[in-house]
This record gives sequence, structure tokens and C-alpha cells, in this order.
Amino acid sequence: MLRRDLVKENIDGEAVEWAASRLRRRDEKQKHLIVLSDGAPVDDSTLLANGDGYLIHHLTRVTSDIEQAGDITLAAIGIGHPVEQYYKQGITIGSPEELEGTLVQLINQLLHPVP
Repeated sequence: MLRRDLVKENIDGEAVEWAASRLRRRDEKQKHLIVLSDGAPVDDSTLLANGDGYLIHHLTRVTSDIEQAGDITLAAIGIGHPVEQYYKQGITIGSPEELEGTLVQLINQLLHPVP
């Protein structure tokens, strides 16, 4: 994921939608979904067929739908790329070395929200 010389194609909205649907089938009362992202959604074939904004609009719709439903708390950590534009609870970090501490802090916030 972090090697710049490898082509990365991500259909983020579809992945988040799939994860949320699996999470909704579980019995736990509290459901939290944390997304780790290396940037905006990209898939050359999808963009070629549907235009540049298609995947971004899809991700925005998916995250908005999940957040509005209120049955899953959705959060994201962007590694080197801002995710706040897609996720209300988004955090951007500068390097993978920051991931461990940020993830623990985010989990703590999700499990113990400040009223």
C-alpha cells in the first residue's frame, strides 16, 4: 500500500459499503467501522466509463448514508492523504509510524465518547 511504484486502485465506497453490510449482520449493539486509507478512491476502468468524480461521489454518498443511519459509528485514518472530506470522524497522519498511537486513540474515543 505504501510503495509509490505500485499502481493502487481502490473502490473505497464499495469496500465501505461491503464492510458495513457485514457489520450490520452481527449481534453486537455497538458497531464501529474504522477505515484505513492511503487516499481518494481510484479505479481507471470505472473512471473511464463514468467520469472523474464518480468514485468520490459514490464514497461520499456511502459514508453519508451510514452516518445518517446511525447504527454504525464510522471513522477513518488517512495515511498521508486527508480523509476528513469523506468521513466526519476523519484523522490524517503523516506516516505509518503514527498509525499505532492514532488508532488506539481513535478506538478509545469511539468506545468512550464525550457527551
